Amino acid sequence: MRVSAALLACSAGVVKAGPYVGAQLGYDDYSIGYTDKEPGFGDLDLDGLSASGGAFGVYGGLRFGGEGTFFAVELNAGTGTAEYKETFESESLHVEAGTSYGLGFLVGTEVNAVQLYGRFGAQRTDFDLDDGISNDSVEDETPWGLRVGIGAELPLNESVSLRADWSRTMYDEIVSEDPFSGREFTYEPEQSAFQLGVTAHF
Repeated sequence: MRVSAALLACSAGVVKAGPYVGAQLGYDDYSIGYTDKEPGFGDLDLDGLSASGGAFGVYGGLRFGGEGTFFAVELNAGTGTAEYKETFESESLHVEAGTSYGLGFLVGTEVNAVQLYGRFGAQRTDFDLDDGISNDSVEDETPWGLRVGIGAELPLNESVSLRADWSRTMYDEIVSEDPFSGREFTYEPEQSAFQLGVTAHF
């Protein structure tokens, strides 16, 4: 109890405007919608395919506003280990997420020395996709996605704060076609990400 009170006392009222940078570790969970359209055989729809793994990233931005409401423009970049691999009889499906970068806008306010914020932005992620069938398998596709999220920062002093961030990203669908059989493969990835970070303010 004394530790908590001391922490709140040292962080109370510290809301610093200006540039900042940070590093974060977390967990990515991708939900992937997959559709296989084969002429003469109908459509095969698979929902809820999951790829998950650890993630690491860096971020930096410019923050406006002092105590109370604040606004920030933020860039981020990172990579992860999320991967899905499945074999269906003689066919296979492989989805792997790699490097990612994006732009976000944060709007928040301070509540009991904790800075709460909402996030809205765009994210682009590199996906390695292989349907295991077509001669024109999709590789290194980098679709854009709409990212929304929430987060909180706890200032330790005027220069350092701890961050917890959750976001959901809905990516544009990716379409691949086998020119020989006419089969069309559609991927619809969505990403949930939870990150813990340390931020340095200047």
